[in-house]
Amino acid sequence: MSILSNLFKKKEESPEVLPRQSDLTLVAPLSGTVIPLTDVPDPVISERIMGEGLALIPDQGSSQVLAPCEGIISRLLSSHNAFALKTPSGIELYLSFGLGLSNLTGQGFESSREVGERVMAGDEVLKVDLGNLPEETRYTLLTMIVVRSSADISKVSTVSGHLTGGQSECVWVELKHEEKDKSKEKAV
Repeated sequence: MSILSNLFKKKEESPEVLPRQSDLTLVAPLSGTVIPLTDVPDPVISERIMGEGLALIPDQGSSQVLAPCEGIISRLLSSHNAFALKTPSGIELYLSFGLGLSNLTGQGFESSREVGERVMAGDEVLKVDLGNLPEETRYTLLTMIVVRSSADISKVSTVSGHLTGGQSECVWVELKHEEKDKSKEKAV
């Protein structure tokens, strides 16, 4: 195949991934299509009060939520539809499968992990039984990754398109780093 035919070949819909330098790279917690946080119908999320991140519309049949990176489960809601993860660098992440589902008391969700347990990127954290969720909640199924604003974060970059759970890189976090004092370097 020639170079020109590769240039004009129709591409499958896939995430726009650019090489990035970051302090933390997150992988998709499930397979689905990215939507910006501004499109989430919850002002706490859409106005980024909790932090930066992205939301996913899960693919049909998504049955698990995976850890987006290495960390320790620091919180698990009793509804088992959301958890917090603290990374080794101190960044806190919040992942939630669905909006307004915390009142279901676990209906349709099961936790695969315990608070305090260490996970690696791609490890299963939650199991989801879409057939066991009330009909009215099936249209609010968004999974959000929110980088908590309490960390000393310089920049959060996200991807768009369709992602594969546990494989596709989707969020890059850069921390603020102190710049070296050049006058001290010259004195040495």
